[in-house]
Amino acid sequence: MTAFLYLCIVLQLLHLTVAQVPIVSFESTAVSIPEGTSADVCLTIDGLVFISSLLISLGATDQSAIAPDDYTAPSSVTYFSGESNIVCVNVTAIQDNVDEPSKDFTYSINPVMGYVLGTPSSIIITIPGAPPPPPCPCKDRIATLACKDMENNGEYLPMPCRELLGNNP
Repeated sequence: MTAFLYLCIVLQLLHLTVAQVPIVSFESTAVSIPEGTSADVCLTIDGLVFISSLLISLGATDQSAIAPDDYTAPSSVTYFSGESNIVCVNVTAIQDNVDEPSKDFTYSINPVMGYVLGTPSSIIITIPGAPPPPPCPCKDRIATLACKDMENNGEYLPMPCRELLGNNP
């Protein structure tokens, strides 16, 4: 009976000294970063961490956004125990001065030894596109160009052209 009691005590002490593997996940599932700006993308570390630091490997997968032309994202971040259970990386959307539709890429936590992937383990980062141009009054522009052409050639200007050119000299 005494041996069994000692065995129980040893097993309880062993349970206390075994470190739990931390679980790493993103705080959100999607982030939007306008061109020419940066944003913090944060990860949470859950579970007991009995090590002084933890290197978390990250990876970006191009979708419609292509690195390094459209964005830059770190490939790793180091978590130091004793700090908050949140660690952030700075992701930058590159300003290219081109009117284009929204672009996106996937940013993921790479599975390596030392931690377990939580949920979500990847996020979609969107770089919003330029707003669409205002509607074109193309009919008026075409008429104005035709009237200007007639005026430049010295042709007779019908009444609609006189009104149109009077408003658009």
